[in-house]
Amino acid sequence: MQVWNPIQSLRFEDFASTLIVPQDGTVLDFGCGRAYWLIKIAESFSVKSAIGVDASPYAASAAKLRAANSRAGGRISIAEGKCDPTAYDNESIDLILCVGASHALSNYETALRESYRLLRPGGQLLIGEVYWKREPSPEYLAFLHCDRGTYTTSDANCQRAAQVGYTLEWQHLATDLEWRTYEDQYARNVENYVAANTDDPDKDEMLFTVRSWHEHFIRFGRSTLGFGLYLFRKNSQ
Repeated sequence: MQVWNPIQSLRFEDFASTLIVPQDGTVLDFGCGRAYWLIKIAESFSVKSAIGVDASPYAASAAKLRAANSRAGGRISIAEGKCDPTAYDNESIDLILCVGASHALSNYETALRESYRLLRPGGQLLIGEVYWKREPSPEYLAFLHCDRGTYTTSDANCQRAAQVGYTLEWQHLATDLEWRTYEDQYARNVENYVAANTDDPDKDEMLFTVRSWHEHFIRFGRSTLGFGLYLFRKNSQ
């Protein structure tokens, strides 16, 4: 999968016109994965620097390879390691991406506040976050190892951003079909990998994990969890 979140059918062109990236601007992607959208932005705008960070060696390696083959490769840098917002100066970034990766910055609230500190006035944050579509069951909460307050509703996601100092400019909520397609493909990918790599010492754990996750998604997740992609603009001071 090119992007590692449930919004698989959304094309870059569907929201590119809402992005405001100044010439010679800087873009930062926390938890960039394969850096698909980061590279698209670097290719579409005259950015000075597009920086992607991901803790996964596999993701960082795949992102570096994709960046090297991009026509904007000289302006893209990929770093493997922990996402550390303190490594960047206040008001030094024009656009921040954090799609399905707020955990890399601790949580959604921290991602909002740290991004706000880093963004220049009028800068944008494209963030993807889970939300509750309905009240989660105790059994599902136990499986997720979280409590009711870990996530909130989609409206509350936007309200929390407004309290920090953002204005919502665009949003897209994953459809039920997008969620199901993503989860089915993810499970299939792991099953196919294990079938082709029977000597992998982690194969049994991988299968147990993905099968358990998929089972609970079918039983609870598809009716309980939502995923929203939000574009927020930092209010000018």
